[in-house]
Amino acid sequence: MTEQIIRSKTPLLITENMQEDLAKRGIAAVGTPARCYLGVPMMVGDEVLGMIAVQDYTKENVFQASHLSLLSTIASQAATALENARLFAAIQLQTTHLQIAAEIARWQACPDEEIALRVRMPGQEAAVLSIWQVEMTAGRGEKRAMVV
Repeated sequence: MTEQIIRSKTPLLITENMQEDLAKRGIAAVGTPARCYLGVPMMVGDEVLGMIAVQDYTKENVFQASHLSLLSTIASQAATALENARLFAAIQLQTTHLQIAAEIARWQACPDEEIALRVRMPGQEAAVLSIWQVEMTAGRGEKRAMVV
């Protein structure tokens, strides 16, 4: 049933005669059969993010059209919240990438003699170490820096 709801992008309400209804739809029952079923897609625009379903295993006619409307509203709100969280995470990642790119560009624009790191070993005074000095120490023409 989940696959049908996601593929068709439409809710499914089966209030009674569950086994017969599933057979008519060509859906194979898996697990303990429910007596009443309601499932709705979680959609943002035309995209299905998932689905929400409720079922009753003991009584028929538990869910009605009013329940379908309520569950559809809940699914819509949940899908919107999921999409907003995804977009927020994507924007945070993009912002981080832009900040890193800007920092790299800033460092690349500076002459070697103007770039310096302040380092402090445990129990010692802080010392200023230029990238040029680190480069010469590395001996391979590399610029190395550790940001803590």
